[in-house]
Amino acid sequence: MLVDMKPRKASVLMISLWVLVILTLLAVSVGHRVSLALKISAYARDALKARLLAKAALNRAINIINDDTNDFDALNERWVSNPGVFKEITLSDNSPDFGRVSYNRVNNGVPEQVFGVVDEERKVHINKLAPKELLVALCQDCYSDSGQLEEMADYIMFYRGDSGVSLPPGAKQGYFKQAPLVNNEELLVVLEYFFQNKGYQDFRKKTREVFDCLNSKITVYGDGSISINTVSLEVLTALLRFLANNNSVDLKRAPVLAQE
Repeated sequence: MLVDMKPRKASVLMISLWVLVILTLLAVSVGHRVSLALKISAYARDALKARLLAKAALNRAINIINDDTNDFDALNERWVSNPGVFKEITLSDNSPDFGRVSYNRVNNGVPEQVFGVVDEERKVHINKLAPKELLVALCQDCYSDSGQLEEMADYIMFYRGDSGVSLPPGAKQGYFKQAPLVNNEELLVVLEYFFQNKGYQDFRKKTREVFDCLNSKITVYGDGSISINTVSLEVLTALLRFLANNNSVDLKRAPVLAQE
């Protein structure tokens, strides 16, 4: 009796193909999981490395500042601009990864990156010692509409909770916390609300533009005194404009130029 083997061979072939497909799917699934696990491990490794590099950079800055034992601050000291110390801070001699300590500034209209530390005493304290007239002087270089500068200053003063300052026209109470700013970025809230109320279609872009200009001039740290040795040209110009135009200003709220 003859048996036709072709159907059996076909069945075996189909089963083999299905087994191959299943094994292929399993291999792809396992490979995907392994690849995902490797990526997660790499992210964790890079995050740890970034954290350690940031700590190394911070400790480098702290050590350099602690070595500064004189009674004054000046722009020719090691912590101000020192690429050899702050540009590439590594965890080991042969490591390709590095951290850095730097800040951005505008020098004669040209943005530049400086490898060093910024002292907050080169800026105006936005909470303690910035009366309305000085806020107007600071904003004058950042916003071209001079007719709205005083109203912009009112928004800032009402937001930080100055006594005797009324709610600006058209503004709503809920947008103002009426307490001192804890960081410069809070000013973004004030400016965005101001420009939105003024009908700017691109109010977010305008907010960022004005904030970036003001951010390099203001601080929420320190006692309000300004170092005569490190104060920037923009801040010094605003201070001189403020003093020249406000002879009767309350000097108890005026910034003090100090040597240290």
